[in-house]
Amino acid sequence: MAERLDRFVTPYVSSSDFAGIVLIARGPQVLVRRAYGLADQEKRVPIAPDMAFRIASLSKTFTAGAIEMLIDRGRLHLTDPLSRFVPGIPQGDKITVRDLLLHRSGAGILSDPALRRDCHTAADLVGRLGAVPPLFEPGTSGRYSNEGYLLLARIVEIASGTSYGAFLEANIFKPLGMDRTSAACRPAGAELRSNGAWFTTH
Repeated sequence: MAERLDRFVTPYVSSSDFAGIVLIARGPQVLVRRAYGLADQEKRVPIAPDMAFRIASLSKTFTAGAIEMLIDRGRLHLTDPLSRFVPGIPQGDKITVRDLLLHRSGAGILSDPALRRDCHTAADLVGRLGAVPPLFEPGTSGRYSNEGYLLLARIVEIASGTSYGAFLEANIFKPLGMDRTSAACRPAGAELRSNGAWFTTH
């Protein structure tokens, strides 16, 4: 099976169409686990089976899950305005939690490339978002929005009284046995190896 997998994946790796880890399992039994390609093109660091990956927008699933947990606990409602938790955002009185979840908030875009290179807290980024003009009237249109989920992450912090990462750790990762997953701006260790997934809020 490993040889068949190599024959299938290698052409994609050679043409720079794929880099990552492939795992094939039958029930709880792992049949094949192979790493392909480079984690760092410049330094020629190969991907290893225990390497951490930034899961990017898959983290939105965790953010939405955290919001649903807080709704179940009576800490917030889908119809709550953004301004109840986060003041200073344009149209914050009109934007609802539901709008944010459905990418219908019209929140502006943080376009400074430096914001993606450096680590910033949710509170800091939300503060910057207050100076960005909105894209459209809340609820009247839809546009995929990283900033909307950044605002939801901040709502998680305000409604729960703890940090976004700490809330996920206590309420999702630990109960589910996800001991190799964490919320971080970048993975621990410059060598890029930290045994699991990691992600930011947007």
